[in-house]
Amino acid sequence: MRGVKSPGIASCRAAHVRSSEGKEYQSAEGVKSSNYRGSGGIRLASQPASSIPSNNECVTPTRRRHPSSFTDETIAGIEFSLTTDTFNETSMPPVASADPQTAHLHPKLSHNQGTHTFTGDLAGVGTSSYTMQYLEDGTLLFNGYLVFIGTIAKLRDVLPVEEDTVRGSLVINATGECGGNMVTTNWTVDERSGRGAFARVKGSGGSKSSGGMIAEGWLELEF
Repeated sequence: MRGVKSPGIASCRAAHVRSSEGKEYQSAEGVKSSNYRGSGGIRLASQPASSIPSNNECVTPTRRRHPSSFTDETIAGIEFSLTTDTFNETSMPPVASADPQTAHLHPKLSHNQGTHTFTGDLAGVGTSSYTMQYLEDGTLLFNGYLVFIGTIAKLRDVLPVEEDTVRGSLVINATGECGGNMVTTNWTVDERSGRGAFARVKGSGGSKSSGGMIAEGWLELEF
């Protein structure tokens, strides 16, 4: 990093500096760093000792952009397997009624919570919470949320960052139907729900399974 000449430390716009007297300085942008006073100047913690600036010099640290700000690309063809490891279903109580003759009018509803493992282009773990409705014809309708925490392989091909930093979480809004032996789910991702490397990510997708514990899924995401 090249130092930026300034009349003194107090006027340097590089962020947070602790002097030997315990004083603190902060730039108008509010940027903070682990700068500390060296011999006759300031040095970044990650800066080699050989590049310590001379008197009345300071170093302006570079802001690290969030990984998702590097691109506005759309990544299609994200494919993965979703394994349901555990699930727990509890029936919702019927609506309270003083008339026993209305008992047959109460629909059958339940809550389901599960844990999941993702493999493929999505690699990680997840949890889900669904509300389910059993129709009289035997069809099961459900909607709720699925949380994914892990990595997206194809995202590493787009962002110029280290693999360890391409990690985050997505909250997926899922609606689906189970009829016969086929379970079909539609997914949407709101751009306000992601965290970490997946902040501001949005998209859609879905999954299908033939009634077993493993579903095959796909996503198209915008970064």
